[in-house]
Amino acid sequence: MTDSKVWLITGTTSGMGAAMMEQFAARGDRVIATGRSASVRLADKSSSIFPLDLDATAPLAVVKERIEKAIQVFGHIDFVVNNAGISVPQTIEEADDTFTQKMLDTNLIGAIRLVQAVLPHFRERKAGTFAFIGSAMGWQTFPFFTHYGITKAGLSIFAENLQRETAHLGLRAVIFEPGAFVTGIGQTRTAADEGLGGAPSISDYQGLFGEIMGKFSSPEMSESIPSTVEKLPSAV
Repeated sequence: MTDSKVWLITGTTSGMGAAMMEQFAARGDRVIATGRSASVRLADKSSSIFPLDLDATAPLAVVKERIEKAIQVFGHIDFVVNNAGISVPQTIEEADDTFTQKMLDTNLIGAIRLVQAVLPHFRERKAGTFAFIGSAMGWQTFPFFTHYGITKAGLSIFAENLQRETAHLGLRAVIFEPGAFVTGIGQTRTAADEGLGGAPSISDYQGLFGEIMGKFSSPEMSESIPSTVEKLPSAV
């Protein structure tokens, strides 16, 4: 297994994170798979997958402690994929402090903390790649996903600056901004889905919200999306 790589991937209990975890392990690589309750939800995985409990919103001190444990699992880390995130619709008017902070902590600040925790290890090895999962919503306007778009735009700037700050150390930072994938984003959402966000309670926004969200789940949208989430790992 001399060519086997070690990946640390966040948000691996579903979606793109789960697809990357499975595909990288299937091709012979080893994966440190993080997520909330990962040790329970991924307990039945192969020996090449090590589940590590890590909440994307954890404080920096906790993240550093978790990363120290992660490094000990396989001896080193080659790639870090910042995949954890939430995409929850909300009107600008109705977004409260809890919603805004949750989106920032999960999608942006959590990724920054993870990089801070891993950088000493990468610098010592003079090698390592940070990969970030961005979104077209980071540069394209989309009603009711304003806060999500803000976090993805910030993630793009962070990744580009990280590349410039660390390239001379032998490190790399890349961001993938996939277009539409067949996922559950078009399904009906309520505030209970993520504990925040959801359909607007103000009637003035409800018509447009239904129109926008309806496009995600329409047969025309499904037919126009050429890719499934399982195809993304081949690009990472």
